[in-house]
Amino acid sequence: MKWIWILRFVVMVMFASSTVVYSAPVTKEIKVEATIPSILELDIVSLTKSAPGDVIVLEYGDYNGHAPRFMSSALSLKIRHNSDAKQGYNLSINDDAELTTLTRRGYKGFPMEVSISTNNGEKRLLSANPVKINKVSILLPGNDDVVPLLIPLRIEAIPGSVLIKAGELYTGILTFTLEPLS
Repeated sequence: MKWIWILRFVVMVMFASSTVVYSAPVTKEIKVEATIPSILELDIVSLTKSAPGDVIVLEYGDYNGHAPRFMSSALSLKIRHNSDAKQGYNLSINDDAELTTLTRRGYKGFPMEVSISTNNGEKRLLSANPVKINKVSILLPGNDDVVPLLIPLRIEAIPGSVLIKAGELYTGILTFTLEPLS
């Protein structure tokens, strides 16, 4: 009877050791990805104010003997981009860039003209004809900081034949489109 217990023990050890000896290895592949986020920022900064704002106030006056007009003062477009866009950017604005007001007789308004200063002189921004900007942001070596590109900006609105009255508030929206060229 003793030998039956020994035989059972030996058989149990054989089964236990056979599962350990004959187990197949298990491998699992896990995909790992790392994406460097792309930065493409466009902002308007005022050179006369310390902080950028979302509202640009145009001043009304007679500039250099021309017809009275609304004009921006000391603005710049600030572009930051961390990719290797050596070809530059295309910059344009929306078609319906105008200042409007609501009066008792309905809406009245006049168009805004937006232009930037480039190496080739001043260029007007239009929707149908984007302006190519050849300058690019500079990525500092060994650092994540991108030196922004500042481009002088001028916004002008000439009332022309529109009769404007004191106290009227004209508002409008400028939509800039910045597209990196590659």
